[in-house]
Amino acid sequence: MRLPCRSSDIKYILPFAVLAILIVVHENPTKKTHQNSGLTNMTESTMLQLQDLTPIVDSLAKLSPRQACTIESVAKHSKGYTLVLLYVHPVRFIKLKENVALYELLKAHGNIIKVFTISASHFLTKLTPFGTTTKSMLEESLFRANHLSDFLRLSMVWKFGGFYMDLDVIVYRDLTDILKLGNFLLTRTNNSIGSYFFGFEQASPVLKKMIEQVKFEYVPQYYASVPNAVGAAFIWKFNTSVEASLAKGKLDDVFILNSTLFSPLGNWITYPDLFDENKTQLAEDFLKISYGVHVSSYQSAHKTIFINSTSPVAIFAKNHCPRSFESSKSLGSF
Repeated sequence: MRLPCRSSDIKYILPFAVLAILIVVHENPTKKTHQNSGLTNMTESTMLQLQDLTPIVDSLAKLSPRQACTIESVAKHSKGYTLVLLYVHPVRFIKLKENVALYELLKAHGNIIKVFTISASHFLTKLTPFGTTTKSMLEESLFRANHLSDFLRLSMVWKFGGFYMDLDVIVYRDLTDILKLGNFLLTRTNNSIGSYFFGFEQASPVLKKMIEQVKFEYVPQYYASVPNAVGAAFIWKFNTSVEASLAKGKLDDVFILNSTLFSPLGNWITYPDLFDENKTQLAEDFLKISYGVHVSSYQSAHKTIFINSTSPVAIFAKNHCPRSFESSKSLGSF
């Protein structure tokens, strides 16, 4: 599956840092419905012929089993939505036969999972509130790939409506009650606004105002600059603290949700419990109080989950993203 690439986009990405983000929308954002969106559909004509695709690929476009797990678990628990897996130029190929996790996902859920590539420079500067300042902001950034991902998640949700989720979350309960809220933000355990899961209606004026404020709060030398800027923009927009807004539950038409919905442990101190085979009871306990668990690739990249593991994370994966978990067997661990 070959994708178009323009050399002008390469400066927006650090070498070997390929961006893949998940946006979930009410409709399939095809070229037909969004002629000037900057999106190119990578799967429209190949859904039914995956086995015939020529395995020519850019190896950087791989999706890990853990990332695939997020997509599979969201597909299972968000009926009626289209899941958009978005790659940023210069990704040009996807070798599905060697990309087992993604191959299995498309084979099982090709009707609702769409893979797109996007010209980040065109999309952000021409079609979003970030506008022409995008280029200078990213040129000064020490973490271009990360900050570009942050800009895109905010802009994609504003442009198309729907919700964004990091590719390190396992969902294990139906998301309908949350998604029907339309506009929502999730707090973090330190009483700030999280950016790993949020949703807004298309062209939300609140999200637009927050994006415009993010431009002023952005610090290019800081890794978590954009999430922090989102929090500052939130406080500026509503003139209240995150803690106070959580107590109210709703500001204007934006619902403020507690971090425990996806961070049931409550803090990072007990985070290793997710990978502890002696803590299997947690899996059952979490199902009663939360919709999913944010595994956080930043915290867990070094954690090995063997196929026969009985840890809470392994239990969730086996039950809610079985294809992705199965695809990791050849690697020996999930």
